[in-house]
Amino acid sequence: MLKPGGRFVVDFMNTPMVLRELVAAEEHCVGEVRFQVSRSLEHDVIVKRIAVQDKGCAQHFEERVQALSPEELEVMALRAGLLIEDRTDGPELTPFDPERSSRFVLWTRKPEA
Repeated sequence: MLKPGGRFVVDFMNTPMVLRELVAAEEHCVGEVRFQVSRSLEHDVIVKRIAVQDKGCAQHFEERVQALSPEELEVMALRAGLLIEDRTDGPELTPFDPERSSRFVLWTRKPEA
C-alpha cells in the first residue's frame, strides 16, 4: 500500500534479451564439486535446474521466474493506477535499451490524492 506520491520500483530482467541469450546447458567444477545447470522456457516460465554432486552426494535445485516482458510490467503498473516515471537499466539510471540492457527497472509513483 503506497501513500499518495509514494514510489514503487520494479527491478526485473530484460526478458527478451535473457531469452535470446539463454544458455540451455552448462557444467562447472569447483574443486571436487560438480554443477550441472540447465535452463528452458516452459509455459512462459524460465526454469533453471541445478544438479550438484559433491563426494557422492547429489542435490537438486530449481528456480522458476515468470517470463514477463517490459511491456507486460508496464501494463500491470498502469492497471494498478501507478504513473510511470522512468525505465532504466539498473539503479544507475542508465536509460533502458531493449536490445542491450540486461535489467529492466520500472520507476513508478502513486498519484497524489
